[in-house]
Amino acid sequence: MEFIELTEGAARLYVPRAEVPTRRLPAFYNPAMRVNRDIAVAIARVHGQRRPLLVCEPLCGAGARAVRYALEAGARVVAADVNPQAVEIARHNAQLNKVSNRVYVEHSDARLLLHRYAFRNERFSIVDVDPFGSPVPFLDAAVCATLAEGILAATATDTAALFGTYPTKCVKKYAAKSIRAPFSKEIGLRILLAAVAWAACRHDCGIEPLCAYTERHYARVYVRILPRPGAVTRTSKNIGRLMLCSSCGYFSPLRGIIGPQPSTCPHCGKALSVAGPLWIGPYGDPRFCAEAVKQAPSAEAVKLLKSVLEEAATPLGGYHTHHLAAKLGKPPPSSRQVVKLLRERGFIATVAHYDPRVVKTDASFEEVVALLSSL
Repeated sequence: MEFIELTEGAARLYVPRAEVPTRRLPAFYNPAMRVNRDIAVAIARVHGQRRPLLVCEPLCGAGARAVRYALEAGARVVAADVNPQAVEIARHNAQLNKVSNRVYVEHSDARLLLHRYAFRNERFSIVDVDPFGSPVPFLDAAVCATLAEGILAATATDTAALFGTYPTKCVKKYAAKSIRAPFSKEIGLRILLAAVAWAACRHDCGIEPLCAYTERHYARVYVRILPRPGAVTRTSKNIGRLMLCSSCGYFSPLRGIIGPQPSTCPHCGKALSVAGPLWIGPYGDPRFCAEAVKQAPSAEAVKLLKSVLEEAATPLGGYHTHHLAAKLGKPPPSSRQVVKLLRERGFIATVAHYDPRVVKTDASFEEVVALLSSL
């Protein structure tokens, strides 16, 4: 295996040369995840303003994220990987960047590491779970190892399951049904948030979503862990279902995971599909995202965080302007034009970060249809 040295953020990194990153590499490093790591640095910087940073990255691969947390956010980091070759490369990268005194790399299974630190009551201000595939197997251990008011970050790269291509796999992995929809990526993101919420609730904790987004081939969420009275109840109230009409585009969230649900669309009378359980509350904290924008180390991270910030005040779902216009027999309008007109009518509106053709707004389905019909 050939190795190369490259620069990412403030870090110099020694990584395997590979056209496509795979599990078979001696140490996993994916250059396409640079913006993911940029945003991780920004969020760590914001959180570090409140308390000293002790970060755990239990699936560290080549150690790029661990080294950047230390270099760019001033954190102390406990990193680990089950692959002994990855451990050696991560240690080398810590030495290469002169942060060996702040980045401790262990050879360990991720769950064993997290439970061991939790058992010793040595919890972390940030636990960053960034696996190849689904983070679900690691979430319970991650919750246990996160300090009160600390941040749990989780990445999912199994987007074919989450975004509705393989709904059966989503049921197996997340105990939730994904569906193909104009905003499938948001549905998948909210299913991931619900999985984190369930894990927290199992350990008498609630969550507060700080930032959530999907980019390229992955979904990423950051939540604050809240072991406070009432937090579990508030969290559980933000888990529900989504009713969606594939015929006309109508959708509506439904609070709770059990109980009666409508079977026909109130707009066109066709059958409704159901997705979930998923997170139906806000998936971003405006103040936190605004601070993260100021701390972002790259233009790409700033752009993505600004989009998430604009979406923070919008409810679940979005309207695919091209699909709706086609159903109405209208030419496809500009999403920016639709946003401008909705704002002029007093609604909150923004273009979704995950699809430039989707508009997120607090306007009702009927109001959006009326606007598009008038164009």
